Amino acid sequence: MSTSTRTVEPDLDRTLASFERAIFAPTVDEADLRALGSRDRVLLYRELVRSRLRDLVASALPRVTTTIGRPALDRLVDQRLSHAPPTTRFFREVVLEVVDPIAPGLASEAHPHLDDLARLELAQWRAIWDDRTTDATLVEFDFGKRPVVSPTMTRLELDHSVHLTDRPIERGRFHVAVYRRRDHVIETRWMNGPLAAILDQWRAGELSAIDGVRAAMSSLGREPTPEIVDQMSSLLAELLERGGLLGCRAQ
Repeated sequence: MSTSTRTVEPDLDRTLASFERAIFAPTVDEADLRALGSRDRVLLYRELVRSRLRDLVASALPRVTTTIGRPALDRLVDQRLSHAPPTTRFFREVVLEVVDPIAPGLASEAHPHLDDLARLELAQWRAIWDDRTTDATLVEFDFGKRPVVSPTMTRLELDHSVHLTDRPIERGRFHVAVYRRRDHVIETRWMNGPLAAILDQWRAGELSAIDGVRAAMSSLGREPTPEIVDQMSSLLAELLERGGLLGCRAQ
């Protein structure tokens, strides 16, 4: 007489759900700890994961951290993780998932510029590791062709001068572009309204460079004065040299 045994596969989905709650829930459910089978090990891992993610966000937002203090930042990170655990498998992208949703609510009476500062530091963080590439066949820049801007570039409209670190923060309207240069330095470039409108047209990449200039000026109800042309020429030369502008599409 023979007997056979059957291996019962564990309920993986249930185990993963218990593990996620044990790591990211505001408080740990003892039932989840029992289900996972090693209470002390899970609690240690919970603290290691959460501590590492707090450190990561603090390193990505150094000026925000200095402004509000590390304990306050850690509380914000913990609240966000409890509300929405990370969905990405890329460690670097957890910062985006944590900070993007909370940035608009950071401004306060004491720190009215904090949401702008978080958006700026988040753009700088993204530019450090952004590995997107263009699928366009590139040729040298030609005003008659469609320009191609670096995929690492983010354009920001700021209400506070958080991009200027050598002077007191002021209210205003500030047009900023953040991108990774050819030498891998993160460039934070600010410009006036006409140049920002031109750059936005070039970033869209739907018109030739010269038609983009015309469309930008038309949207502002302005003519391209000699001063604007000189400023645009300087911006163009800088972007081409440093890699903010990659060239133009062949077709």
